[in-house]
Amino acid sequence: NELNDLWKELTKLKKIDNSVGQNQRSVGKYTNALKGISAGFLGATAIVFGFITAIKNAFNTAKRFESAMSSLSSITGATGKDLEYLKQQAIALGAATTLSATQVADGFKLIASAKPELLSNVKALAQVTEATILLAEAAEIDMVDAAKALTLSLNQFEAGAEDATKFVDVLAVSSKMGAGDILYLNEAFQKAG
Repeated sequence: NELNDLWKELTKLKKIDNSVGQNQRSVGKYTNALKGISAGFLGATAIVFGFITAIKNAFNTAKRFESAMSSLSSITGATGKDLEYLKQQAIALGAATTLSATQVADGFKLIASAKPELLSNVKALAQVTEATILLAEAAEIDMVDAAKALTLSLNQFEAGAEDATKFVDVLAVSSKMGAGDILYLNEAFQKAG
């Protein structure tokens, strides 16, 4: 009798244990489902955050470019079609070189400051700036040093914008052939007068 009662109790315990096991498995399924949902939510959040960051960066880049163009207009006096031409040149050179359009616009300001006669001719300003970028990239120097080297050489020899690429070639070849680096050659031209 006692054995029979014990057997009944064990049977009840097994039923309870089976029931608890099934509930645990069900809870495990819910947990896995929630993990999948939370991973999906986190992934979607990351995508949205990345998208917002990209839009913010694009907005800030456009804002910096417009600020550079406004500054360029103030320095050069370019407005209307002339300013639009420089803007399009900055975008085109920014796309074709290692510089951004904003850096190209800053390059226009550098060149205009170093060679004021270009202020009245935006096409010549763009031409000399493009040659300066070529020199900077070829000689692996920054834009400021390239602008100084090229404009000093052009001014020293009373050359115009149409000669800018010739001077870039001379400076680059001289530098590559060991005559001295661009900055050294620039200093030599300055001292030679």
